[in-house]
Amino acid sequence: MPKNESPLLVREYYRLVDANEFAGLVSLFAEDAEYDRPGYNTIFGREALRRFYLDERVIERGEHRIESILTEGREVVAFGDFIGVAKSGEPLRVGFCDRFLFESGSIRKRTTYFFQPAV
Repeated sequence: MPKNESPLLVREYYRLVDANEFAGLVSLFAEDAEYDRPGYNTIFGREALRRFYLDERVIERGEHRIESILTEGREVVAFGDFIGVAKSGEPLRVGFCDRFLFESGSIRKRTTYFFQPAV
């Protein structure tokens, strides 16, 4: 994949997740993809990703507002805010940073970091 296509796929990822189009979203990932997200065990593979988005993710709906996307080789890092609603009905607003590692045109690994008060 040419270097300049990976940021477009990252933007497509956020479009799909915000639209709850999980079949298309999961197809962006490699078959053996990994996803690390605070509060969850590492998610391995497309089927586990599909289950996460359909059943385990606490978010009901929302919008990712991307502030910037940086690219270095096979890596893309996106910074932004998420505004939405949890399945419990609680409003959500959190800053995030996602690191995507691409391999053969697919997302091989994703790591999410949230900006929350910790100390």
